[in-house]
Amino acid sequence: MKTYIKIFSVLAALTAAFSCSDWGTREVFEGSALGVVPDSLTSLKVFDLPATESQLHINVVSNQEYTISHEADWISAPATSRDKEGFDITCPVNDGVARSARIILAIKEAEHYDTLTVRQKGTVVPSIAFGSDSHTLKGSTGAKAEIPVSVNVPEDEIAFTLEYLSESTGWISGIAVSGDKLSFDYIANEGDTRRKARISASFTDGWGEVTTTLLYISQLNSSDSEGTPVDFSGLREMATEEGFAVDSDIIIEGIVVSDRKSGNAGDNPQTDEAAIDYSVSGRTIYLESTDARYGLCLETSSAEDNTFNQGDRIRLNISEAVLYKSVVTDADKDPVFYTLKGINYGMVLEHSKGSKADIPAKNRTIGTLTDDDIFTYVTLQDCELPVRKGSLTPLNEEFTEVFETEKCAKFPVLLRDIEGNSMYVYTNTTCPYRRDGSVLPYGSGTMSGVIVHEHYTRFEFQDTESPDEDTYGNIGRYQIRHTSKDDFGMADTMEDGSFSNILCEWRYALGQYQDKHDATDGDLAAYFTSSFKYDPDNDTYKKDGRAGKLAYTLYYDYSYLGPMDLSGNVNGLGVTLADGTYWMGPNFTGANSHSTSKINSKGNGQVPTEAGSAWCTNITRFNKSPQSMDIIFSTKGISTSQLSLQLAMMNDWQHASSKIPGPRYWHLEYSLTGKDGSWTRLETFSVPDYLQSNIPQIWQTAGFKQMNFPLPAAELCGKDQVHLRLIPDEGLAAGSRAMYLDPSSVTNLNGSYRTCWNYICVRYNK
Repeated sequence: MKTYIKIFSVLAALTAAFSCSDWGTREVFEGSALGVVPDSLTSLKVFDLPATESQLHINVVSNQEYTISHEADWISAPATSRDKEGFDITCPVNDGVARSARIILAIKEAEHYDTLTVRQKGTVVPSIAFGSDSHTLKGSTGAKAEIPVSVNVPEDEIAFTLEYLSESTGWISGIAVSGDKLSFDYIANEGDTRRKARISASFTDGWGEVTTTLLYISQLNSSDSEGTPVDFSGLREMATEEGFAVDSDIIIEGIVVSDRKSGNAGDNPQTDEAAIDYSVSGRTIYLESTDARYGLCLETSSAEDNTFNQGDRIRLNISEAVLYKSVVTDADKDPVFYTLKGINYGMVLEHSKGSKADIPAKNRTIGTLTDDDIFTYVTLQDCELPVRKGSLTPLNEEFTEVFETEKCAKFPVLLRDIEGNSMYVYTNTTCPYRRDGSVLPYGSGTMSGVIVHEHYTRFEFQDTESPDEDTYGNIGRYQIRHTSKDDFGMADTMEDGSFSNILCEWRYALGQYQDKHDATDGDLAAYFTSSFKYDPDNDTYKKDGRAGKLAYTLYYDYSYLGPMDLSGNVNGLGVTLADGTYWMGPNFTGANSHSTSKINSKGNGQVPTEAGSAWCTNITRFNKSPQSMDIIFSTKGISTSQLSLQLAMMNDWQHASSKIPGPRYWHLEYSLTGKDGSWTRLETFSVPDYLQSNIPQIWQTAGFKQMNFPLPAAELCGKDQVHLRLIPDEGLAAGSRAMYLDPSSVTNLNGSYRTCWNYICVRYNK
């Protein structure tokens, strides 16, 4: 330590002398000094080189000759130097792993020394790969085990750590790697239970980066008994809603159909209004029976226990795990599925590596799915993502981990098939490609993934009579979780392949304060308006006689494609126009183009109100009659078996301080004339409230709720004019956590409540 203090103090004095501009008035330093100038990027005396042949100049401050020494045969450097500008070193191509070496500079007579480190990247990525991550030994005898291994690092630099995972210890010794084998000695197991251990093989490269591979060892008991094989059907018979604790050696075998790299396996639960358990996704494995008939959800004890890749085939001894059957409160809505918790890698008897291609093909349609398909990998036929804008998670990122908040863990987007059935596609906010800037496919094709049943209280709340919140949020009997971007097998455009056509569509609204909005796509004569139509000649409403103009205004949206950072609007909103250009893309020059620079300006995906990506109106009631939103279009010349409406809606909590959201319950009705008494009710649905940062609740949404409604094609096709209307429940049921089930709960009979849309479409099958 004294040596270094001396070096730096002398170096400081020498630097001060050299930097003096008036040499005649200062005493010139005449002693010896030595110091390496740190790297300008790191402020350290560490210099990094690429793997290619390289030359590096080292800046040195010295006024005497100094020696240069090192022990690396891959560094060429002069033996001495006295040049105040330093010296050069050269390094050849490094066709191995990353390496480093120290170079020592010395003025030995003055006992002045300094050290620098040169690091060079390598063309080889260190790897220690076992043929299987687990190995099972006989218990009746001891022997030498030899396990296939592939390494590309020096064998003598591999470090081993042995950890016993059961009570018995000391039965493994002599761990070593030689050639393509890892070997060790083990002694017989004289007990009645299996023994478990874990070997960690690690290599540290020249940059200090560690590569570690784990090998799990299981030794059978003294009679070499593995346990009793049980198929998935037999396993399901053991499960209970309370949980069945497996207390014997039961062996199951299956194929892993989830991909832990996707971040989209498992439901990261909202533990309270502002906290999420993100560990669940990393601990979730979807395991499919080898015949693809049944599925099982495995939850491992830790993320480290989940080392499996999609397509791997595994055999497990599930003794000490707990097997659950789902709770069914309504058999018409709640499916039956099975979960196995408490899995760890010590339970693995055999692990054969595979790929996605090893998963058995299983084709379904939405309408042919059954409970047996849950947790299996399925390819749904003839599907489309019918909301043609936004990303897989079109939500406000201020409520996600992007902004280090924990208020929204996943988001569902709509999936529809050729038969008119629909379901939701779940995407976790931990999925790395969920908002990567790419446009969602517009055409139709296949949708693959793992079938699940998960609740989503942000779309539905208090939808059962039960006081237990765990039963709330049923958004369908089945949903699907993708495992990679390759699971979206739809055509990029409708022209490239689609079973449906757009009749009329609203993806944005160009006008502010309008009582009528023409369609942006399809039949441009179609429009939507409020039921209290404004008469500009008399400056009154035609129906209720009130003066003033109750119009649709623009609203902010979160349909920006990504990425989620402060780079601003880089990729637009995913709205591709008929001429192939992108509406509100970074180079958009059409109406409201001044808004493009403001899109995503906060890094949260927000689209400003003036862009027109969403719109809203203050829904009111007058003389106990709620206002409605009417959609008017023509079906003349259209003949089809499938006609449907897609919506994306939410309520703005306009009066957050007094907790008055918009109307929760709505009805979809149709008419051929639009006159009173001609309306027929089709559906009743709920609209969620927007998530508030100051009073977050688990029933509030961070993005628009997408919905699909089949329409009676036989009755509505071939008509000059068709009217659809969205009308709130008579009571304008809004309210609080305690009263969502009661439509009679009325905040104010003549109140005004803001409801918002960002997508409307009527489409039909070709």
